[in-house]
Parts: sequence; C-alpha cells; structure tokens
Amino acid sequence: MASEKVDFVEPFNKLLDAIEGAINAQGLWTAISYVGIVILLATLVTWLFQKRRGGSVNGQDAKTFFWPLLIGGICVAPKGIIPILLKILGGAINIIIHGVESL
Repeated sequence: MASEKVDFVEPFNKLLDAIEGAINAQGLWTAISYVGIVILLATLVTWLFQKRRGGSVNGQDAKTFFWPLLIGGICVAPKGIIPILLKILGGAINIIIHGVESL
C-alpha cells in the first residue's frame, strides 16, 4: 500500500494537544491513571479469588474480565493504547479500501 487514506492517530493526537492546552491536563491524566490502576487491581483481585475458589475464566466469565482490563488499560495509558487501537482500526480500513480499489 503506497499511501494511507485513513489516519485516526493524527487527529486524536491533535485532540489531546487541544485538551492539554485548554486545561491542566497533567492533573487530569494523573487522576485518570489512578482510576485505571484501581480498575486493573480490582479486576486482578476478583480473578484471583475466582481462581482460588476453583472457578474458571471461560465463556461468559471471560467477558466480565476483558472489558475492565481494556477500560483500565486505556485509563492508565491513554496516549499509548488508544493510538495503537486507532492505528489497527485505520490499517484494517485501509486494507479494505485497497481491496475494493483493486477490483
């Protein structure tokens, strides 16, 4: 693929820069990171207690652990995880666009 037609990362970075310019973003990112750490720790402790009781993490149980891990991870590292997810999404859309154009 010679050029990318869809890029979600650059607009997201511009949005973050605008937010940081408008407010005290350092305090905001710190608070959001603490919330993410609490979510991740609560999920980990819940998982450990469930495994200790002999429970398994499969089927419906796995979904209850996936979403808190994703949300906690995004809260801990919004400048790292969100751009990675946006890059993957943009790459998938670019592959689809390239496939349609080659028909």
